[in-house]
Amino acid sequence: MGKYFSDAVDKAIEDLYYCCDNDKAKAAADALLSAAKDGDGDACYFLSRCFSGSCCSWEYHPFEENEAAAYAMLHQAISSGSAAAVLGALRMGMLTPELREIMPFDSIHEAWEEILEKAENGCPFCQYMIGNTYYFLDTIEIEDRKESQFANREAWNAWKRQEMEQSIPWFEKAFYGGMILAGRNYCHYYQHGRGDYIPPEPEKAVPIMRQGAELGYPEWMYAYANHLAYTEEDHKEALSWAMKAAEAGHLWSWHIVGDIYWSGKAVERSLPHALQCYEKTAGYGNDSYACRQLGIMYFLLTLYCHTPPRMAS
Repeated sequence: MGKYFSDAVDKAIEDLYYCCDNDKAKAAADALLSAAKDGDGDACYFLSRCFSGSCCSWEYHPFEENEAAAYAMLHQAISSGSAAAVLGALRMGMLTPELREIMPFDSIHEAWEEILEKAENGCPFCQYMIGNTYYFLDTIEIEDRKESQFANREAWNAWKRQEMEQSIPWFEKAFYGGMILAGRNYCHYYQHGRGDYIPPEPEKAVPIMRQGAELGYPEWMYAYANHLAYTEEDHKEALSWAMKAAEAGHLWSWHIVGDIYWSGKAVERSLPHALQCYEKTAGYGNDSYACRQLGIMYFLLTLYCHTPPRMAS
């Protein structure tokens, strides 16, 4: 038995969420499939996440999004007693009456307590899950809270604010423990606040980006490079982090490199190199900014290469 889940699931979590290596991710999915066939409910849940898109993984993960497959594996996971699957389904709005009926728990709170115990024992993925239950106020349903239980609307809102605040220590532990995705809500909390409950404090988001970059997380090397280039205008430092992120597989980082070479800030200007950088990320298909920049460059090249000859006077 693994430290938190089965051996197969513990290893898969490590290879799916604590690094950004697509070869390891594919091998992890194969191992999960084998464990799922043997009745491992948690393996079914983590396999369902593989089919759930980049919101459940890093931007360039190797899995095809498949909603039907994700739900089928989630159904099997919950019926097999996976507490992680119950909380995951609740968070994704997929905990249907049918799934509630088949889950072998007396309540969602019972499943939450099981994940909480793993989080308290040091599992970064479970710390991330517990953080999410506070951040998104899933605890309202988990704890069966209602506004009518509070003295007034102000007290109800104060409770919700306190719940959201409790997400931060969990996200922090998870992020520094290797759970790369935990940085998303951890950083968003400070960048944008939480509605009328938590005001934004964007200056507190920058150290999170920097720490994520220094930990070697590709999406945080990209985020930090983006901040340095377009907010602080520190193009030399931005180029260094963008190159590291790009080399680690975060293709969006190439448009930062392209912009720096286009503008000639911190480096000698090179339009051919900028063009190559935009092509690298535009080819992936989901970087609209790089596609726009590439279109502008193609237009300019066409314009300058096909200028009509001047008429003799």
